[in-house]
Amino acid sequence: MGYRSINEIFNFLDQQEFESAYACIHDDFMYLREVEMLSLDDFKEHMHEFGSGVLTSANRGTHHDDAYSTTFTHDVTWNKTKSIFQAGTKNS
Repeated sequence: MGYRSINEIFNFLDQQEFESAYACIHDDFMYLREVEMLSLDDFKEHMHEFGSGVLTSANRGTHHDDAYSTTFTHDVTWNKTKSIFQAGTKNS
């Protein structure tokens, strides 16, 4: 499919067009975030969480975007209504 901007990829994800989004990503793609590096399969799973509503991305800002690299920031919200532990039940 050739180079597509990160905003185009996010638009595909917002519309739940996962295969279109994934088709934009090169096989040698590396996703670096905070303190980890995700494989392409991990990245696809992570992006599916955004497209399916498990995670919500707001205030997206692209700082750099070209055919070789992208830098962006966004606010992430975890839309899970239940926690693994109820408050006060986990032993330290």
